[in-house]
Amino acid sequence: MKKCSSGKGQQLKTAACFLLLFLVCLQSPLRPAEVKMLARVGTEVITSTDFAELNQPGIPAAAVLQKLVEERLLFLEAKRRGMSVPEKDLKKEFDRIAGRFPDYATFYRKLRDDSLTPAQLTRRLERQILVRRLVQDEITSQVQISPVELSAYLEQHRTELQLEKTEYRLSVAEFEKPEDVPADRKLPDEKMQDLGFLPFEDLSAQVRKALPGLKPGDYTDIVRTTVNSWAVFRVLEIKNSGEKAAPETLAVKARQKIFQEKFNAAYQQFLTGLKNKTGIEYYVDFGK
Repeated sequence: MKKCSSGKGQQLKTAACFLLLFLVCLQSPLRPAEVKMLARVGTEVITSTDFAELNQPGIPAAAVLQKLVEERLLFLEAKRRGMSVPEKDLKKEFDRIAGRFPDYATFYRKLRDDSLTPAQLTRRLERQILVRRLVQDEITSQVQISPVELSAYLEQHRTELQLEKTEYRLSVAEFEKPEDVPADRKLPDEKMQDLGFLPFEDLSAQVRKALPGLKPGDYTDIVRTTVNSWAVFRVLEIKNSGEKAAPETLAVKARQKIFQEKFNAAYQQFLTGLKNKTGIEYYVDFGK
């Protein structure tokens, strides 16, 4: 019998190892002690594994779970409409994910560590693709912006758009009730917390609205930051490039802002309709 060369034998061994690891991942049961059911949306179950994949530091657990519920609602609606993902698209996405790892052994080991089989990952990818396509068809493609809307928005928000690349160094004092704020809104430095430099475009809408026209040393009007919290900000320093954006640039920014506002409103309206016709059960209470 003719012997295989050492190089060919090594290739066969490597392929055999990959195949064995694949089969182990494929058949390996989930570890029940580590996987918990968090919610059910129609026929779809949300587990602690789903939650862990999306969870990030600084994001409230309730917000993460709500995002998962929204994804399931959209996925079920896509299935109701008979939408599907071609096998080649699923394979392409699966290979793209696997390509992030040094080799297939590392990839399948990661799946096992996350209590995922290749079949479960494929189903997850199918869900994500269907959700994207449904949102594109039902919301994104339906958003229209007229020249009149664009002109009106530019007129109303021109100053804010010009300030987007400006950085403000702010300090803040927070209050439980607006009546607690001094009449002149002036507070000693020890009562204020220095927030450092913050890009204007990263500030909340309420704070952005209060800043235009202020110079270093000025205080804002009372700003409602949450349902039960009010604040006064002081401008300590302002940094900007000194260059005014061209009209064309402002128009692009304005169009992006209008689009986002319209998209968010349409998205929430669409979700409300789905929630009204789909049963949702929560098995944990993360609060708000």
